[in-house]
Amino acid sequence: MEEQKIGTRMERRLKLEKRRKRKIFTIFITLLMIFISIFFFSYLRNCLSKPGKETAQEQTTSSTLEEEQPTSTEEELVFSGKTNLLIIGSDKSLEQISPNSVILTSYNSISEESLLLSIPLRTILQFSEEAVTVQQLLKEGRIEDLKSAINDSIGIEVDHYILVNVFDLVEKIGGVSVNIPENISFPDINTDVTVLLEKGEKNLSGDLAISYLHYISGEGESILHVSDQQDVYLSILDKLMAKKSYSEIANEMQLISEYFASDFSVEELISLGSSMTKLQESKIFKDKTLPIIVAEIDGNNYHVPQPEKITEIFGEFKPVVSPEEKEKSNIIILNGCGSPGIANSAGNKLQDDFQIVEIGNAASFQYTETKIIVTSFKISVIEDAISIRELLGVGKIVTDGSLSEQFRQKADIVIIIGSDYIPIG
Repeated sequence: MEEQKIGTRMERRLKLEKRRKRKIFTIFITLLMIFISIFFFSYLRNCLSKPGKETAQEQTTSSTLEEEQPTSTEEELVFSGKTNLLIIGSDKSLEQISPNSVILTSYNSISEESLLLSIPLRTILQFSEEAVTVQQLLKEGRIEDLKSAINDSIGIEVDHYILVNVFDLVEKIGGVSVNIPENISFPDINTDVTVLLEKGEKNLSGDLAISYLHYISGEGESILHVSDQQDVYLSILDKLMAKKSYSEIANEMQLISEYFASDFSVEELISLGSSMTKLQESKIFKDKTLPIIVAEIDGNNYHVPQPEKITEIFGEFKPVVSPEEKEKSNIIILNGCGSPGIANSAGNKLQDDFQIVEIGNAASFQYTETKIIVTSFKISVIEDAISIRELLGVGKIVTDGSLSEQFRQKADIVIIIGSDYIPIG
C-alpha cells in the first residue's frame, strides 16, 4: 500500500516535471522567434535605407565630360511652344473657391514674349444658353466651364489654369512686394476695418494681399486698377523662381504644392515658370485689362467684353521666329552605343539646322537611351533641343550640372547617341 502511494507521488512528480520542461521549452521558442523577427526586420530596414550603387558619369575620349557627382540630377524639360492659361486667385481655399482675381496669361516660348490680361470678376460671359459672370462660375467651382465661356465669348482658347490659395502661399513666402501708385484705403477682408496704404513699394502679408486684390478686382463700381493685380503674381513668381537653378525651383514647388492646383503637371509648371522669369522686361506685355463696356443691370454694373479690341491686344504679339532670324545652336554629337558611323548618321540629319562643332565617341558604349544635354536654360536652346528630339525620333532632354566649363563654352547642346536611335533615312 505504501509502495502504491510512493508510485503515485512519483508519477505526479514526473508529470509536473514534464509540464515545467514543456513550459520552459515553449517560452524559449517564443523568445527565439521574437529575436529572429527583430533581427530580420532590422536587417531588411537597413537594406532598404542604403542607397543604390552610384554609376559614374561616362567620360568622353577627349575627357571633357567630368565625373558625375552623386548629388547631381537630370531634369526633363517638357514645356515649349505657346499656351494660354488662367491664373485664378482664391482667398484661403482651393476646394471652396472665393475668387479675388483672374488673369489671362498668354506665353510664347519661341518669340520669348508674355501677355498678362486682367479680367474683372463681374465680366459677363456667354456659356451655352446662359449669361454668367466670371465670379459666379468660380464660386460654383466651374473652372472648365469658365475656360469654355472665355473661348465662346472672346475667341481666346484657354489651354490650362492655375488656381492659387493666395493667403497661405503669400504667408509661406513671407509676403509679396507691390508698388502702390498712390495713397489708397480699402476695407480689410476679415474685419472691415479700413486699411491705409501709402504710395510706394510695400510688402503685403496674406490678409493684406487678398484684401488688396478684392479692392481692385472689379467687384465694385470701378475697374481702373484691376491690372495692378498682376504685380502680386509677378512678385510671387519672382520670389519662387528668379535667379534659381532648375533643381532649386523644383524644391520650392514641392514646398508650396499644397497651395495651388492646376491641370498642368508639376514639371510643366516648373519649366513654364522658370522660363517666364527669364523674359526680358520689354517682352512682357502687362498692366492690361480686358477691354469691356459697362452695362448697368438691376442697378449693378457689369462688364461686357469687346472681342474686336481683344484681338488688337493679342495682335501685339510677334509671329513665331522664322529660321532665318534665329541663330543656330552649336552642338556636339557623341557615339554612346558603339554602332559604327551612328554619330555621323545623326549629324547628317541635324547639319542643316544646327552648327555641329564636334563628332566623336563617348568613353562608354553602354548608353541605351539617347541623351540631349542642354548647357544653358535659354529658351532658344530648349527649343532647339526639342527640335533635335523630333528630328532624331528619340532622346531624353536633360540638364547636367557636372558638364565642364569648357563644354559649356564650346556647345549649346551635347548629344550622346544611345542604342535606341535607329538611323533610318
